[in-house]
Amino acid sequence: MRNLSIFVLAAVALPLLAMPTKQELKQAEGLVQELMRTERNAFRTGDETRAAVAKAAIARAEKAESDAAKMLLFKGAFTLYVRQGAIDEAVGTLRTLKETIPDIPPQVMTNMIESALRKMPEDVCSQFYGLYRAAEHGKVKVGMVQLWEGGPYWAEMNIGAKKPEEFGYYFWWGDTVGYKCENDAWVASDGSSSNFSFEGKKSPTYGKGVQSLRDEGWTTVDGNLTPEYDAAHVQWGGGWRMPTNQEIIDLSGKCEWTRTTTNGVTGYLVRGKGVYASASIFLPAAARIRGTSLFDSHGYGGNYWSSFSVPDRNNAKSEFAASLNFWPKGHGRFGSYRYEGFSIRPVQGVTK
Repeated sequence: MRNLSIFVLAAVALPLLAMPTKQELKQAEGLVQELMRTERNAFRTGDETRAAVAKAAIARAEKAESDAAKMLLFKGAFTLYVRQGAIDEAVGTLRTLKETIPDIPPQVMTNMIESALRKMPEDVCSQFYGLYRAAEHGKVKVGMVQLWEGGPYWAEMNIGAKKPEEFGYYFWWGDTVGYKCENDAWVASDGSSSNFSFEGKKSPTYGKGVQSLRDEGWTTVDGNLTPEYDAAHVQWGGGWRMPTNQEIIDLSGKCEWTRTTTNGVTGYLVRGKGVYASASIFLPAAARIRGTSLFDSHGYGGNYWSSFSVPDRNNAKSEFAASLNFWPKGHGRFGSYRYEGFSIRPVQGVTK
């Protein structure tokens, strides 16, 4: 009889939180052992008993004295629901866990969900796109959604934003710092520059061909920015990265695009199709920056970098990188000047 694979010895899980006392450690181990015994019986009696055990585990977790006991019991309940295929209940368990233990390490929640995705059939896994994966950047909790089968998970907000409708920072292609407008001047997010201008001579990649970008370490052999120059990876860490050229193309072609306004901000609601129809992201029309001015107005168009450098053509050095551009009546993948200031919407996962 297999045990709950997500259950681990308390001594392993507990250091992720505040160090418990010996009494709390003993209590946590006792609660887990009790649940494991009950869970074994659930295998013999079916999903109905298993669901009842999960509910009981959540009730016990909410009353437990230590965060260690709460965490282990919530993880157990989550696993029971996943094995039962009860997606809504699993999602509810995760949210209750975050409410009960606000400072739970992000990696704990990420591991729980990734474990669930490995165990469930592919058609059931698709229903997990709306879960918050506990990617945490300062005080910001960033959700991620999958919009088509085999696609990456898209962040629900731009780099530098705290809400989906916020514009966030603007980046030239290959920039990892990002800039924001303060007192009519473009200020670096790390304070390194207080009066930046998005123009060719200010961009280190200006006028460089594909081979030069590769030789100087800007890009990999496939033309994508290396992790060192990938703003999503540098700013957010973990598995975050900028979308590839193909992912930009797929976002434009595989999803439903609806011009809309969210909390007073105009942009596009980009929604998946079929079994992904409940998954969506909002892309604010943050415009783009050329020099020190908006090239078009906020609320008109949006421009988002990919990680891909457009190849040279006819022996001429390319000055472009692939980007997602949209306007009131259209959207698509384009080549844009690398020195312009664009938004960045990170992704996680590998496109299949």
